[in-house]
Amino acid sequence: MKKFILGSLVIIMFAMFTVPIAEAVSFNDVPSNHWAKKYIDLVSNKGVMNGTGGGNFSPDAAINRGDFVTVLGAVAGIDTSLYGSSVYTPFTDISGKYYATRVRWAYSKGIILGTSPTIFSADTTITRENVCVVIDRYCNQSNITLTSNKTYVNFTDQSSISSHAVEAIRRLFMAGMVVGNGNNFRPHSPATRAELAAMIYHLLV
Repeated sequence: MKKFILGSLVIIMFAMFTVPIAEAVSFNDVPSNHWAKKYIDLVSNKGVMNGTGGGNFSPDAAINRGDFVTVLGAVAGIDTSLYGSSVYTPFTDISGKYYATRVRWAYSKGIILGTSPTIFSADTTITRENVCVVIDRYCNQSNITLTSNKTYVNFTDQSSISSHAVEAIRRLFMAGMVVGNGNNFRPHSPATRAELAAMIYHLLV
């Protein structure tokens, strides 16, 4: 359950996040003891993340910027018809692409930027710290309040985290949405599909 604040009106949304009563998707490469199985089961069953073909989910594969924004748009339930080519973005490399409407939505809301003033770079993998930054912006833009239930302790590689990402990582870590690998966060490592599923899970329950 998530709380959305619109002005002084608080609306508790239940129905839109109800897990469908449908047979869960099963992937060949996500065994029952996989650390991310419950996250992958939910995001795939709700249709916000699909498999990669051949009955696989490819949990350890890095996710690129185009797929990431596509997933986030699915989580938000955006009406893609509202983000056609008439919606301005400065990016010259998204026209006619499957992710174009989601990129226009995310850019128009201030959720995501390009890799340069005119290039989006959809095929470029997105790092763990940048996933945190974008999801944090999405939560802020959507007035989603994350509950802090963990104490933040600096990682051993804390100094490697970019200054613009420190607070986003702190907030998402305290909300239980992201964890490190032991005492390391690996901020500049590509985010994997399993890691994204784990983060998105917390926006759907």
